[in-house]
Amino acid sequence: MKLPQIRIQSEFIKIGQNTTNAQLKMDRLDARQEVKQSTVKMIVETTPSKLTIDQNQAWSDMDLKSVFERTEEAADLGYQAWLEGMARESQEGDAFIKIHNKSNPIVEQAIANSVQRPFETGLGYVPSYGSVKINFSPTIINIEWDMQKAVSNYTPGGVDIEYTPGKVDGELEKRNSLKIDFTNIYA
Repeated sequence: MKLPQIRIQSEFIKIGQNTTNAQLKMDRLDARQEVKQSTVKMIVETTPSKLTIDQNQAWSDMDLKSVFERTEEAADLGYQAWLEGMARESQEGDAFIKIHNKSNPIVEQAIANSVQRPFETGLGYVPSYGSVKINFSPTIINIEWDMQKAVSNYTPGGVDIEYTPGKVDGELEKRNSLKIDFTNIYA
């Protein structure tokens, strides 16, 4: 016995695919830093130290005087002696004028002029203390800095990007199909 049959035959669609990959290229550009530094200047000003030693008084104390000092000293002593002599003579003259006061000025003056004056002695140091005068001015240093600022130029780097997008191309390689057959069918 033959039974009626339905035969179905199908084929699926076949799609072909071509793929182009995406491409990404990145190039990094270098950053640049330029720094210019001027020289730093140091200005130094100095006042030299000064030492002065004055020994004139010490030399005088030791009786080691210059010709000019000796001449001036002798002139001063002569002038002083002249003034004292004039004063003494004036007093002696006044005493002679007053002879009527029952005094004996000649004897008194003879005694006064014959007595030696006392000699002065004393303990002393040659040269005397403090006769050498020392003066010292220290060095003065003034330092100044001339600071120059640094000049900086910065150029930032960047990124160079190239992008090629990918794509997919599809094509139909085979169409789908459906076949239906009927067998053993009687009417």
